[in-house]
Amino acid sequence: MKQRERIKKVKRGEKNLITTLIKLVVSLVVLLLQFGLIYLIYYSEIFLEAYYRHIYEYLSIAVKALGIIYVLYTHEKPAYKIPWIILFAFLPLFALVIYFIYGKSKMNKRLKRVREETLKETLKYMPNNYNVILNTKNEDEMLYRRLKYLQNVTSYPVCKNEGIEYFHSGEECFKEILKDLKRAKKYILIEFFIVARGKLWDEIYDILKEKAKSGVEVSIIADEWGSITRFPKHLFKEAQNYGIEVHRFNPIKYGINNYMNYRDHRKIVVVDGNVAYTGGVNIADEYINQSNRFGHWKDNGIKVTGDVVKSFTLSFLRNLQIASKTVVDYEWYMTEAIDKKQNLKNNEKGIVQYFSDGPDNRKNPGESAYIQLLNTAKNYVYIYTPYFVVSDEVLNAILNASRSGIDIRIITPYNPDKWYVHMTTRSYYEVLINAGVRVYEYEPGFLHAKTMLSDDKSCIIGSMNLDFRSSNLNYECSILTYDTGVELDIKEDFIATMDKSIEIKLEDVKKKNIFIKAIEAVLNTFAPLM
Repeated sequence: MKQRERIKKVKRGEKNLITTLIKLVVSLVVLLLQFGLIYLIYYSEIFLEAYYRHIYEYLSIAVKALGIIYVLYTHEKPAYKIPWIILFAFLPLFALVIYFIYGKSKMNKRLKRVREETLKETLKYMPNNYNVILNTKNEDEMLYRRLKYLQNVTSYPVCKNEGIEYFHSGEECFKEILKDLKRAKKYILIEFFIVARGKLWDEIYDILKEKAKSGVEVSIIADEWGSITRFPKHLFKEAQNYGIEVHRFNPIKYGINNYMNYRDHRKIVVVDGNVAYTGGVNIADEYINQSNRFGHWKDNGIKVTGDVVKSFTLSFLRNLQIASKTVVDYEWYMTEAIDKKQNLKNNEKGIVQYFSDGPDNRKNPGESAYIQLLNTAKNYVYIYTPYFVVSDEVLNAILNASRSGIDIRIITPYNPDKWYVHMTTRSYYEVLINAGVRVYEYEPGFLHAKTMLSDDKSCIIGSMNLDFRSSNLNYECSILTYDTGVELDIKEDFIATMDKSIEIKLEDVKKKNIFIKAIEAVLNTFAPLM
């Protein structure tokens, strides 16, 4: 393999968890300072003079006005602007500081330019499957438009299904991943939000060490925020000593405005360009129910082979080039796959399309793909989601589909991993049920799968949650399937999961007391900031 040419690294400062703690402390101090100033100016005997009061009032008015005008000027969704406007109106000093630290959802120009250049340079490695998408136009005009849209805004092509398999649990998914890792001959690519110490990592790590020793190229991208408390830095260094290339995505570092909001939430495994995986899973023991965090952990995954694997590979390599600050030898990775054909369960018909999303793509392809699936459904849409904190556009698409007679069913967790997000999710139940949507909570524990299935024909499955963070701040990935046969496997799993879940009735929602409803209303207002 050709050696990667190192390029000049951007000076980034020391990366440390202390930085995040500093930011949280700064936010708390500023909040206390805000209330302290209000007390001193209006209630304390220290500053009774009108002079000080007028200075504070003029400064507050100036900060409020400029802050609100700036927020209104940004090209953000109204739902994202509202909580910031409220904060600037009532706590201007606090709002100014935390907006500067956390409020940016738009990527800086330099990083966006780098990503756009990387995209343009690598388009030539995409498979040319023009006939595949063209054939759909004659069969289903709306399907053609959905596929064409994703291809145009993400660059990833529509591919003929050459083999696809669904896993209804993390245990099943990782059992198959381990088998494929052992088969690796050329390279292994792994990208996850969470990489955590434990039984699962130990099994994977043993295989990776053996493969790296035998000359297989092994590359891992792990998000710093998702992994930092569960996988210490010295273990990353240890892996590198075994010849495993490890990169932390968007490392936490010193400096107030470091775009820490951008997280790599993708879940990708590619082996030899032959097979690829995605889904809701991460590398941590709870995903295979070897640790009990919130009861039984319900997740899913999907495996594909054929031309679509090139899209997974290219997506990983583009992120690798950014994360590692290296020039990647795309040619070496994108050559024909070793043992390309695998005899997967569903391999006779249908099409598949990988696509990615992130803050560098302001067209929001992931959210748009969900909306288009809802708008074109004919009979039903079944949804798995751990969080339901959606934009008005997604909510209206769900409500309108249900009101037009489409059978919409949503399964969320019964046991939450984040209480405030769960309360926000539950704040939507009443409007959903009133519109005819059937809502369930997975009683055995926590549901982490992210899937939208329609009409036994079309499905979107991957890493993207139905929340603002996934739509606007995270790097995500999904695969769209159509008429591959795997959709029936997913439907069977959904029905089985529904049987283990509690259906939420309108009378259950109305039983909530005023205090709970008030908290939900506040959380719902500030949901875009979660």
